[in-house]
Amino acid sequence: MKRAGLLALALLSTLARAQGTGGCDPAIEEALRSFDAKPPLEGAVVAAHCKPWPPSAGSVVAAVMAFRVQEPDAVRRNWDLPGVVALLDARTHRVLRGRRFTVGEDAATRVAEGGLVIDTANYVVAPGVRALGLRFRNDARPSGAADAWWGDELMLMVPEGRRLKPVFCQPMRVKQAQVGAISYRHSGAIWSDVTMTLAIGPRAAAGWNDLLVTATLALDGAEGAPFDPTPQRSQLTYRHDGKGYQLLERPTPSWAEYRCSFW
Repeated sequence: MKRAGLLALALLSTLARAQGTGGCDPAIEEALRSFDAKPPLEGAVVAAHCKPWPPSAGSVVAAVMAFRVQEPDAVRRNWDLPGVVALLDARTHRVLRGRRFTVGEDAATRVAEGGLVIDTANYVVAPGVRALGLRFRNDARPSGAADAWWGDELMLMVPEGRRLKPVFCQPMRVKQAQVGAISYRHSGAIWSDVTMTLAIGPRAAAGWNDLLVTATLALDGAEGAPFDPTPQRSQLTYRHDGKGYQLLERPTPSWAEYRCSFW
C-alpha cells in the first residue's frame, strides 16, 4: 500500500508539472529558450502550450512559451515578456521553424498561465501552405477608466525559410462603449460586444485564399443586460497583398482597428 501510494503521488506530481507547462517537456523548453537567442532566454515560464502538428503525422510538435524576465535589482519585473513559437522535430526536439516575439504588458494586457494557445485548425491559406495559429487570451481586467476591452487574439503564421512569418493578426472579441461611456464600470453605458470567427475564402488573383471574418455585434446595456436582442452580423474580407493580409472594406469598422499585442 505504501509503495502504491508513493507511485500515485509521483504520477500526480508528473501530471501537475505537465499541466503547468502546457504539455511541453523540458527538452522543448530548452530548445525554445535557445532559439535565436544568445545567451539563451532566462526567466520563469509564464505560459506554455505544446501539441502535435497535424500535417506531420506525429513527427512535428507545435509549441509556444513566454518567459518572465526580472529586472537586475529583482525588485520589479520587466513588462516586456519575450516568447518563442516554433515547430520542432518530435524526436530530436530540434527547432525546424520558429519566431521570437514580445508581449508588452500594461494595465490592459497581461499574460497568464494558459494565455498562449496553439491553434492547429486547417488554415490552408495557399496551395500547399497551411498556416499555424496562435491565440493570446488576455488575462487583464479592464480598469475603471477604460471604455473598451479586447481579447482572444488570433495570429496566423506561414513558413518562410527557418522562420514563421505572421500574415494575419486580429482580436476575435472586442467590446466598446457606444453611449453614455465615462468608464468601463459605468452602468448607464451602452456597449457593443463584437465576437468574430474566421473562415478560409476563395483563392484570389495573387494565389492566396481570402480570409473571411464574420462579426456578430450585440448591444449590451447596464451591467451586461441585453439592450438589443437582435444581433447584427457582417462579413469582412482580408486579402493577401504579397506581404500579409489586409482588410478590403472601407471605411474600416472601429473594432477592426485593434492591433495585436505581439508581433
